[in-house]
Amino acid sequence: MLDQTKLKFNEESTVLRQRVTERINRLLDKEQPIMNTLVYKRMAEYLGLTRAGQRVQEYLDVILMAHAYRDPRSDKDGDIYWKSASDADGYDSYRTGGNRDANDIPVIEAANAVVDIIQQNISVPMDELKRVTALQLGFNRRGAKVDALTERAVRLLLREQRIIDNSGMLTINEAAK
Repeated sequence: MLDQTKLKFNEESTVLRQRVTERINRLLDKEQPIMNTLVYKRMAEYLGLTRAGQRVQEYLDVILMAHAYRDPRSDKDGDIYWKSASDADGYDSYRTGGNRDANDIPVIEAANAVVDIIQQNISVPMDELKRVTALQLGFNRRGAKVDALTERAVRLLLREQRIIDNSGMLTINEAAK
C-alpha cells in the first residue's frame, strides 16, 4: 500500500520521485487511458497542493515520459497515457461517468463512444451526435466542453477513415473494417 502522507514538493527528492512514480503507475492501472490533465489533478491532490503549477506539471511530465506510453493520437488539448503500447492497441471501449471533466476524457474514449452511437443508429447528424455522446459519456446534458470533445473525436475518426461524412450525416466506413 502506498503511503498516503502528504509529501512536500521537492524536485530533488528521490523518495518523492519513487512515491510519485508508484502513484502514477497505480493511476495508470486503474484509469488508463488517462489524460495528462487528470494526472496533474490527481497528483496535486496526492501532494497536498491545490493545483499543479507549471513546475509540478513539468516534473510529472518527465516521470510520465519515462514510465508510461504516450498515445500518438494525443493532440493539442492534451496527452493520453497508457501503461504500455499493447494496452492502447485495439482499445475500443469507453467509460461513463467517473467524476471526470470533459477536458479529462481522452479523445480515443470519445471516439469509441461516437463509433458505438453511429453503429447503433446507422447514420447520425453532428448536432444529434453531440447530444447522445454527452449522455453516453455520463453527462446529464451537453455543453461547450462535451461538444468540443465530440468534435475532436469526429475529426480523429475522419482522419483515421473509420467514419464518413455524407453531407452532414456521419456513418461508419464499411471499407475500413
